[in-house]
Amino acid sequence: MRRGLLTDEEISQIMSEAGRDKKSNIDMGAKWVAKAQHALDEQRFRQWLWETHPCQGKYGDDGELQCNVLPPIDFKRDTLEDIAKGIYLHAQAECQERMERIFKEIEADLAPLHPGIAEWFKGYSWYLLKQREGVKDE
Repeated sequence: MRRGLLTDEEISQIMSEAGRDKKSNIDMGAKWVAKAQHALDEQRFRQWLWETHPCQGKYGDDGELQCNVLPPIDFKRDTLEDIAKGIYLHAQAECQERMERIFKEIEADLAPLHPGIAEWFKGYSWYLLKQREGVKDE
C-alpha cells in the first residue's frame, strides 16, 4: 500500500536496513532520497497534467486531482497509462462534439441556398452520431 511517497514495503526495508554500518546507512539514505525525488517528480507531473487538462469537470478540493467527465480520471491514483487513455478519450469526444456543431451550423447556413448539400451534411451528422454511439455501418 502506498502512503505518501513510499510504499509500506519500502518503508519496512529502509527501517530493517537502518541497523547496518554507517556506509550502508549513507547508501540507503541516498537510495531513499532518489526514490523520494522520483515520486515527487511524478507527483508534480500528475499535478501539471491535471492543471492543464481542459475540462469542465475538475475537482481539486481536499488535495484531490480528479476530472469527473466520463470516463472519469483520477490524476492522483490512476496509473499514468490510464490517465493518458482518459485524456485521449476526452479529447476525442471534444473533437467529435465540435465537428457535430460545425456540421449543424453549415447545414443551417446551406439549407436555404442548396438543399442537396444541406441534406448531405444532415446525413453525415447522423453518421457521426451513430459512430459515436458505437453503431456499425451496414
